[in-house]
Amino acid sequence: YDVPMGGLSLTAGIDMQMDRLECEVVACGVAEESWSVAYYVLWGDPLEQDVWDDLDDVLAGTYQHESGAVLSISSAVLDTGGTKKQGQSYTQAAYDYAKGKTGRRLFAGKGVGGWGRPIVEKPQRKQSGKKARKVDLFLVGVDEAKLVVMRRLAATVGADTRTSGPGYCHTPSDRDAEWYRQLTAEKLLTHYVKGQPVRTWSKPDRARNEALDCRVYAYAALKIMNPSFKRLAERFANPDGDTVA
Repeated sequence: YDVPMGGLSLTAGIDMQMDRLECEVVACGVAEESWSVAYYVLWGDPLEQDVWDDLDDVLAGTYQHESGAVLSISSAVLDTGGTKKQGQSYTQAAYDYAKGKTGRRLFAGKGVGGWGRPIVEKPQRKQSGKKARKVDLFLVGVDEAKLVVMRRLAATVGADTRTSGPGYCHTPSDRDAEWYRQLTAEKLLTHYVKGQPVRTWSKPDRARNEALDCRVYAYAALKIMNPSFKRLAERFANPDGDTVA
């Protein structure tokens, strides 16, 4: 099976780069215990269609649950931040992909800094082209989300005897070292401005952090759906073989 009994809801976080999309599929359960189910690197220019077709295939994928049920991804958040190349906007490309997909639970997201922000704020309506329909853009409080992720990773690593529990992060034994480096690339530093402490996330120059960004957006996807884990646990206790989203 792909997902253990405790994993009750699948979400995905998608990070956009100039030559690829990266995506993590995460299972979450009671008290937000989590399992990293899959990680994809989809090579291709987001200004072209091919890489978005590949993402369609990933998001349409299903996963075998330990109970015998088949799970689909219940919610995904796509990072829409980006630059321009030859006058073409990567943000616009992400908007074009996301528009009209809220019914499929694919949401456009934008990371915003600032302490005290909610993980996900009420969506804003953004125009996707002069004549296109508007896109619901969810603002993601990345500073707070990273703090949650890092605290849980630290608690997981520091657990000498505990192998599960609230917020515990499970990762596959075959996940490569580069993924772990990316997941833990950023450190929370404190510097002083006019005598006042200011906390900021920092990473070494040239360090990659896509895995962390994907985890943050997968967590935002969970917060958007806000599933009832109690109800889901009851469904998995009595599986009927249907796909569960």
